[in-house]
Amino acid sequence: MKKYKNAQSGRSMVEILGVLAIIGILSVCGILGYRYAMKKYTANLLIQEAHIAYANAQGVNEAETNWTPIDFTPKCGYNMFTAKDEDGDTFVLVQDIDNEMCQLIMQLGNNEQLSFYQEIEHEETTVGPVTSCTPEPMDIIFAFNGTRAPGKDCETNEECVESEGGYCNADTGTCYECPEGKEPNESRTFCNPICDAENDTECWSGERRWCCGGNTICGQNVDECPESDGFCKYSFENAEMKGKAGCSYRISDETMTLSTNCSYEVSGETMGMHTNCAFTVSSDTMTLTTNCSYTNGLASDGETLNMTIGTACPSGQYCYLSFKTSDCSSSVSATGAETIYGVCTDMNNKNASCAVQKASEGDMVTQSTGCPSGQYCYLSFKNNSCTSSAGANHTGTLYGVCADMNTKNPSCSTDMPSAGEMVKESKGCPNGQYCYLSFKNNPCTSTADAKHTGTLHGVCAFMDNKNPSCSLNLPDAQEMVQSISDCPKGQYCYLSFTTETCTGAAGANYTGIIYGACADMNNKNPSCEMEMPDLEKMLSVQTDCPRKQYCYMNFKSKGCTDTVDAKGSNPLWGVCLDMYFNLNDLGECPVVE
Repeated sequence: MKKYKNAQSGRSMVEILGVLAIIGILSVCGILGYRYAMKKYTANLLIQEAHIAYANAQGVNEAETNWTPIDFTPKCGYNMFTAKDEDGDTFVLVQDIDNEMCQLIMQLGNNEQLSFYQEIEHEETTVGPVTSCTPEPMDIIFAFNGTRAPGKDCETNEECVESEGGYCNADTGTCYECPEGKEPNESRTFCNPICDAENDTECWSGERRWCCGGNTICGQNVDECPESDGFCKYSFENAEMKGKAGCSYRISDETMTLSTNCSYEVSGETMGMHTNCAFTVSSDTMTLTTNCSYTNGLASDGETLNMTIGTACPSGQYCYLSFKTSDCSSSVSATGAETIYGVCTDMNNKNASCAVQKASEGDMVTQSTGCPSGQYCYLSFKNNSCTSSAGANHTGTLYGVCADMNTKNPSCSTDMPSAGEMVKESKGCPNGQYCYLSFKNNPCTSTADAKHTGTLHGVCAFMDNKNPSCSLNLPDAQEMVQSISDCPKGQYCYLSFTTETCTGAAGANYTGIIYGACADMNNKNPSCEMEMPDLEKMLSVQTDCPRKQYCYMNFKSKGCTDTVDAKGSNPLWGVCLDMYFNLNDLGECPVVE
């Protein structure tokens, strides 16, 4: 019987498991990246709210040496307190900060303007800088604007006594001198041993010196002298993946503005008053006069005085002679005068007065502008605009108001200005609309009052709209947002961050450069790309292997019992092996003494 081979198409189980493993790894990386981004956002928020608490406490004039709860609820989720010392320096205490959050705020905020301190035990409780984050939660004191830590005697070496070995201990804030056999490090913050140049090998960790045996091979950043015991040691800094923006735009600070769309020119003319009749009053007044006179002269003999009657008095009266002139302005003296004027009076009147001569009324008042028939002119003003009342002795033109005979105290006539002359259209509205005039200026920021003159701005509105609003001018979107680095064709830029590393959320009113992630059109909430850290910067040698050997790093401690996982460990321990050593031949580790 003939047999046939059965050929089937598809993927093997190994291939399927490989794909699932890749998907799982990518999912884990994405979750870790998201968790880190949220943690970093919280760290930024914590620093911002601590700064707000600091600013609020700065406004308190009196010193408050006890820690006082802040006056708002922080959104970062940590308890905050403020205190102010006698020097006027303000501090913010944040409680129960976990190790990961501590490392983030140290990374984000430790600079010249912000320092971190903690309470430490050194003979007595004092305050020192945060040099490292502890595994358990810790309380951290925030000091802003370069403020010295509370309770410090010194922070710089210059504040200590000038001596060859003197330095300021950063932990306790007190001045120290190095003991015999030691000298201060370069920045004078602690003491280093003085090595024997002939017999010792100097190993270094930053500015810290170690005096090791003459045959010692030093690594980098050691914390003790390396031993030739078959083990090697590396420090491992577990750097997290960082977000990286794929696009950015610049947003200007232009905002929406209001504007009017019609205007009228309003003149300064107002209502005026005027009279409608006038008379001219002469300056003639009542005068005094004599009515009889005599003239003195000599008789024909040249010696006898004769008086000739000039104007005689009526029968039954005599002439009371008393004046040199006929207007009664000058009395005659005892020596007499050529012509003497007097006043006719009855025989029983011994002291007569001059006669009063009234001015002719027709001569005194002459009509200029008369009134209609049946009306009289109520004369009261010096001018036509009714602004100045005339007195009893006024002469010249006297103005008044025409009134009916039964009106005893009429008012001046009112002149209304011409509406066409007062308000002239500058910019009108479309047909079927009216101009709601209300503002002094075009941006609609200053309301006009009832006495406003000049250009009056308004808004065009339909007749049934009694209180329209100004037009809203939106800024040009192309002028507001300008692309700096854009996304590939077919993608859009999801703008959301204030930094290129995708930290700091941009608010609705943010201006400046805004960063985002490129995404397909159907992706509504994309994440930034994650940038892998540099592995070479993560590892640094503390204890190295002898020459011609390499360090097989695989353990959390000195020995081969605690294997490190994918997240690493600090420090990393390894076993010194020959260059061509086969790991399959690795038997027992060197004995740990």
